Amino acid sequence: MLQKARDSVQALEAKWHEDLEREKSAFLHEIRTRAANAILAIARRALADLASVDLNRCALDSFLQKLPAMDLTGLGDDFVLRSGADFPEDARQRIERALAQRLGHAPRLRFERAPQMPWGLELRANGRRIGWNPDTYTGALEENLRDALEHQNG
Repeated sequence: MLQKARDSVQALEAKWHEDLEREKSAFLHEIRTRAANAILAIARRALADLASVDLNRCALDSFLQKLPAMDLTGLGDDFVLRSGADFPEDARQRIERALAQRLGHAPRLRFERAPQMPWGLELRANGRRIGWNPDTYTGALEENLRDALEHQNG
């Protein structure tokens, strides 16, 4: 009877240690996840605070500079250009001319305001998107953090 009691206590102790380890692991995972989310929130806030018309102009210039090397095959003729700010008419014309030159014909282009995007632009067509905005950078950071967390827990 005494041996049964010892075995029972040892089993309970082993289960308690397992539960404690599981809770510790879950707690550390939660802390890591919260830290990653806090880093992303700070990065998004910092990028939003830095947003300005000049930053949008830089994103546009970068987009136009890289456009000739972009693979636009299979995108069709209907394009949507999204931005957090309205582009002035001269910028719209630059975009239309650059796309027409790149495609060899004038595409149907719609400009769309995306208030959730503090700066940058995004060209969408046929389910694809090309652009520069805070989500481009924070999305990559988020993916790296997620991979690191999964690797650490795996």
